[in-house]
Amino acid sequence: MISKRLLRKMLLALVLYCGTSQLSIAQRTAPEPPLTPRMPQVQLRTPVIIQPPAARAAKLPAPPATVMQVAVPRPQPLFLLNSEVVIAPDGIQPAEIKKVMVYKSHNAPAQWRELVTYGIIDITPKQKIKVKSRTLAAIGKDLGVSGPVRYTINAMPVADANLRIALDAIGEINLMRTTESAVTTVAINVRPAKPGALRQDPPGTIYIRGLAAH
Repeated sequence: MISKRLLRKMLLALVLYCGTSQLSIAQRTAPEPPLTPRMPQVQLRTPVIIQPPAARAAKLPAPPATVMQVAVPRPQPLFLLNSEVVIAPDGIQPAEIKKVMVYKSHNAPAQWRELVTYGIIDITPKQKIKVKSRTLAAIGKDLGVSGPVRYTINAMPVADANLRIALDAIGEINLMRTTESAVTTVAINVRPAKPGALRQDPPGTIYIRGLAAH
């Protein structure tokens, strides 16, 4: 049989053991709650659209246009005095003009119809005016041209070598001969009007391609 003293010791030891166990449990840290999976946070930025160069160029404002004026020589009409002689555009003063006829087709005087390509302006003066002139044939002779000869005025071919041109109207003469043909071309160019030559006209003057009629 177990003695009372031994039983007391056993009970005391059991009480002490239970108290120590409870104290250990109380001192433990509370368990952490289970982890909740977090969704990754993505910070969206402003989208950048890359366009091809052609598309970018199409949306860019166009630079201001620069207009450049280029002087291009234009064919000028032929000026005649009394349907008899070729003169320069400023070969007669506007105050001396009585009548002006403009021909644009084959209604020009018969001897001048070949030269109507760029128009003909035929001037009739108020009084008879004398100008120093030469026939095309005489000009070719003065230049010493021999053999077959053809003449042009402002690049327009002339069949009648007896047509006259004022010496003051001649701006340039070129002699040309091709190797395939023995024909010599006498190319005569009428000079343009001199700058400011027709600027001293009275008020009310009407200009027609460098000349004037009242």
